[in-house]
Amino acid sequence: MSVEQSRLQELVSLAQTWAGQLLEESAQVWCQLDGEPKQQPDRSTVADAVEHQARVVVLGQERGLVGIRVRTDRADRAAAVANLVAELLATRLRVLELEQRQRQQMSVLVLGEAAGSLVHAINNNLNSISVQASLLQMKLEGILRDKAEVIRREVSRAATRLQVVQQEQSWLTGSNQRCDMREITREFLAAWPEFADWLDAHLPQQPVFLRGSPTVLGRVVWLLSAIGLACMPKEARAKLTLAPGLLQLTLPGVSPETPEESGAPDSRDKVEQTLPPIRSAEEELQREAFAWLARQLELRRDIVVDAAGLTIRLTWNEA
Repeated sequence: MSVEQSRLQELVSLAQTWAGQLLEESAQVWCQLDGEPKQQPDRSTVADAVEHQARVVVLGQERGLVGIRVRTDRADRAAAVANLVAELLATRLRVLELEQRQRQQMSVLVLGEAAGSLVHAINNNLNSISVQASLLQMKLEGILRDKAEVIRREVSRAATRLQVVQQEQSWLTGSNQRCDMREITREFLAAWPEFADWLDAHLPQQPVFLRGSPTVLGRVVWLLSAIGLACMPKEARAKLTLAPGLLQLTLPGVSPETPEESGAPDSRDKVEQTLPPIRSAEEELQREAFAWLARQLELRRDIVVDAAGLTIRLTWNEA
């Protein structure tokens, strides 16, 4: 998996900094990663010099080289520094790749989480169609009655196939644990700096307990933040507040959806009707997943609109 060019350039600069801190200022350092152009040293500035190179290897694959050019009397130390920097770069590359893979897989994870909500809605629609088909059977005769029966049978088959998705709840393993939401929120902020950069987190000194799987509770915090980030104006900062029985995200400068924008009729719940309009399929899946997980954890979702902006609020009874 390739790493973004900007991140590679950061790693190259970092390698030069590491080597420069370990060697004298007259040492020349160059680095090449994933085919990026090699920065050739100015050989005229270090007289009577020798160059040492070390390979950057990740999972058995050579990803680049680190070169250090120093005076001959510092050759031994330069070789050790080159090897150390190469190992550090390999570790950093692997971490970046894992982070990148995690983000790429996030859309699949959200889709799986939203499946429960989507299947539930589809099943309700199928039940409605089945009832209508049964009513038609009572009123129709002959071939039309037979066609209504075909519709009813096909609806029943579709509903049966959806039961597999509805019955799969292995992701709720450990849902009876009593978890401290402070620690879960801190772990989230540490793991996702792109969210932490626009969030002002207000966490209490005392534990805030909520029953649920730590993984699922972490996903709730992630989805809440992702939904908020999609609604926020650029350069604005949101406020994430945790208190006993409460987790909320306040979005300054965000206005609720107006009746003209939402249209009528609308089958969505009040929370979804109040949030700003959805701009992408990804946002819609995130909202579906968030609503479904909140229902599974028996969390109450509310929207508060006041002078501070729009606030998405989750509340629960502490046990």
